[in-house]
Amino acid sequence: MKAYKLTDKNNQTKNDTQWGKGITHTVQGDDSNLCSSSWIHFYTNPHIAIIMNPIHVNFNPFVLWECETSGEEKHEQLKSGCKSLTTIRIIDAPVITINQKIAFGILCAQYIYKNPDWNKWANNWLNGSDRSYAAATYVADAAYAAADATHAVSNATYGTYAAVYATHAVSNAAYTTYSADAAAYAAVAAYAAADAVIAAHAVAAATADAAAAADCTNHSIDFIKLAEKAMTYK
Repeated sequence: MKAYKLTDKNNQTKNDTQWGKGITHTVQGDDSNLCSSSWIHFYTNPHIAIIMNPIHVNFNPFVLWECETSGEEKHEQLKSGCKSLTTIRIIDAPVITINQKIAFGILCAQYIYKNPDWNKWANNWLNGSDRSYAAATYVADAAYAAADATHAVSNATYGTYAAVYATHAVSNAAYTTYSADAAAYAAVAAYAAADAVIAAHAVAAATADAAAAADCTNHSIDFIKLAEKAMTYK
């Protein structure tokens, strides 16, 4: 299948694995864990590859390759793995602005976090009516307070954790680029909301509130669709 892979500026990945035009690498092994030597990582969408770069491989600068996979594949919501991958050609990476990355983080968090005040802020940020530092600070602090008040070990399903992971990537990217300005704190607000969802699930599970636990965890999120939507924001 058509795939995408990030390498460093020397066209290398972990353990100095060298890639290039027409180079194929193959792995063996039966470990089901995608983050193991039994799988070669790739992405099914170039936007997801770039957005997740800060907490997956953190290549700076990076090179984006169009690839072909073969053999067995394993797919998670934010990355995939295969047994054999061939890098075909270097392609131009989509230019994703910091606001588009933050929009992606907000959309991910909004999918799972239902607090009305936070969602009002999220909608105002997305429509451009209020992207102030003060508003982002307020909802971030409130979401973190909600999380801190209820934090415990959570058994949330991967859909929820994936949303947290995605907002974390956006938060990292914003801080790297813009330090502590309004844009960075908007990303933090998205991550805080996701963190609050994890905490809320922990409480639901601890109190045997099956309905609340199900609401927090039954998420199969189309991250590619959310990324494409995020690209429409200015």
